[in-house]
Amino acid sequence: ACVTALSFTRNAARELEDRARELAPEAVAGVMFGTSHSFALAVIRSRPRVLGLPGRVTVYDEQDREDVIGDVLSTLKLNSTISRVIEYVEAKRRRLGGQWTLPAAKAGDEYERRLLLAGAVDFDRILLGAIEILERDQEARETWRRRARYLIVDEFQDAAPEEVRLYGLLEPAELVLVGDPNQNIY
Repeated sequence: ACVTALSFTRNAARELEDRARELAPEAVAGVMFGTSHSFALAVIRSRPRVLGLPGRVTVYDEQDREDVIGDVLSTLKLNSTISRVIEYVEAKRRRLGGQWTLPAAKAGDEYERRLLLAGAVDFDRILLGAIEILERDQEARETWRRRARYLIVDEFQDAAPEEVRLYGLLEPAELVLVGDPNQNIY
């Protein structure tokens, strides 16, 4: 199928799917329902090697990320905070400038290295990783463009800039954006 319907949260995506099944059960066969992050993770899992990851990709949650960074700081005996390292990593991933202490930068770079070695991405890296794959791998881009030829984005008012960039790379033939500007969280 070539219809993809995305929403902001898993619950909202399930509700969207349930409503679609209720209204037109035969029309939902093959429709991909999910969140922008679940869609992006599917892109990553389809082509992990583009990002230097092994075939099986693990997702680190917030606690995993803090545990790994804490271990990096401890092992390398670096004087920084977990939050400062996270700020560095997120800024570096987005190619944003900033002034960083050497310990935060060293810890952040080591954290990224450990993620790769573990075959893992953290939540922050999911959208960025999918974007990188679609920008660098023409075959993947064509595959996912076919998969999302018709793209429905619910709760679009809550879309982060990376999500909007991801949707743009898909170049859907038909794009339906549903949102309420009075409920915007950004």
